[in-house]
Amino acid sequence: MWRSRSARKCNYILTSTKPQKRKKKTMKTINIDLTDKQHCMLSRIAKGDKRKVSDLIYLALSRGFEYMYCETALHIDKVDSDYTDKEKKQIAKNKKLEASKGWGDLNYDEKEKRGYEYVCSSMANYPCENDFMPGFAESLERNATEGLAKVEGGEG
Repeated sequence: MWRSRSARKCNYILTSTKPQKRKKKTMKTINIDLTDKQHCMLSRIAKGDKRKVSDLIYLALSRGFEYMYCETALHIDKVDSDYTDKEKKQIAKNKKLEASKGWGDLNYDEKEKRGYEYVCSSMANYPCENDFMPGFAESLERNATEGLAKVEGGEG
């Protein structure tokens, strides 16, 4: 598609894991505007690296996220699919405990003795043992290296 000011609109399909009741994953599209010169250079780079342009974009995104956030802290809210089964069970247990009579009068140690455990509602990338960014970057890379069909059926 050609656009004004000699910009080319390129559609690259990236996978997105939108939480659904059935474990079916959906595809989302990201559109970026490139000048003819930028598109030409991107195409030449992909050809020189013996890749499709879309695969090069996945790999560039993957590495870009890794390097962009390797020393920059980022905190994002968890969505339901980010919680482990263990965390989900603990959240349910915590809600029951919080609804019990006299809960608000207990100190934290007493709450812990009854089984309460704090479950974090956000994810961080740095400094953190559970850095989510490498896994996200690897999932983008798998789109190019393993193909979308394999990524769709697996974790990503």
